[in-house]
Amino acid sequence: MHPQQRRLEPEVEAIWLAAIEDAGLAPDACLLYVLDGPKSETGYSGTHFTAGILIYENEHLGATINGLLAEMNSEGCIDATRIIIWRDRTIEGLAGLIRHELEHALQNAAHGLKVEELYHLAMYVLAVRVGDLPGSGLL
Repeated sequence: MHPQQRRLEPEVEAIWLAAIEDAGLAPDACLLYVLDGPKSETGYSGTHFTAGILIYENEHLGATINGLLAEMNSEGCIDATRIIIWRDRTIEGLAGLIRHELEHALQNAAHGLKVEELYHLAMYVLAVRVGDLPGSGLL
């Protein structure tokens, strides 16, 4: 487990470790943030942040994620794949969501960060064009 990992409920910790193993990632290279509710105030059920990438405050992330940025960008956390999920779903739903978010880390490793950068550019453009719609980035 990553040394900066916040305490997880035992059932969530078990599926977190199983998902990391299934993805073929190192447990000490990934962090999980579990938040209350079904989704973020901007419509996300989960999100990931690539290891080593500084995350900048952005309106489309919402206040909750922006409030975590100091920790996630800290020296102890920035080199980890950082996953955020919202917990209001079944344990099976949590497991699927966690594994889905970890898949993004594998995609970045396979295809490089250019695809990730293109995604973030598209999200920015969508936020400018339809930013006041709930879940606008999901359009």
